Amino acid sequence: RIAQAIGLEKFQIFLEELGLINPIKFDTLIITNSSCYGIDDSQIEIIANGGQPPYLYSIDSGSTIQSNQLFSTLAPANYQIQAYDFNGCYVDTMIPIVYTELLKIDSTYFADISCYGANDGAVLTIDVLGGTPPFTYSVNGSNHYSNMSYFNSYGPGTYSVEVEDSNSCVGADYIIINENLDNCFKQIESIIKSSKATISSHKAV
Repeated sequence: RIAQAIGLEKFQIFLEELGLINPIKFDTLIITNSSCYGIDDSQIEIIANGGQPPYLYSIDSGSTIQSNQLFSTLAPANYQIQAYDFNGCYVDTMIPIVYTELLKIDSTYFADISCYGANDGAVLTIDVLGGTPPFTYSVNGSNHYSNMSYFNSYGPGTYSVEVEDSNSCVGADYIIINENLDNCFKQIESIIKSSKATISSHKAV
């Protein structure tokens, strides 16, 4: 009669405040977004308490219901999460799932070869966007390393540069290492001047 007088919803709230009922509610929602951009492996894990166990779960407004609290291989979308207790009471909320930001190489800084015939080109810095750190790097299919000290002694040519994140996602770029002719001419000019100076010195003697 009290419920009829004040309404079922208000009566339930009244009982909750008195501690006479313990409604079902979400304890924890564990959201794991995709490992890599474009990979549909996101997960939602629903942990409920209160109400009357056992619980059932849904991520599509009750269209499909399961006893397993883990939902996996999810694509990006807005998911309507629901947890039901044994009496059919439920709690719901909406959870957005998005792709992890695309891993890509923003900039690659490198040094050209100092002069014709030298093999002293080097990759200096690789700037990365997106992905999940820590990152490792590779040049032309070499082993992956976490710093740039391994990427040197290159001759002229085109090189593939690769970054890999902690989820094994990969981003790639290409660079062209050239011979630094301006620097080469300066070296030749310096050698010629040095030779002339040496010859003049010998003449003076």
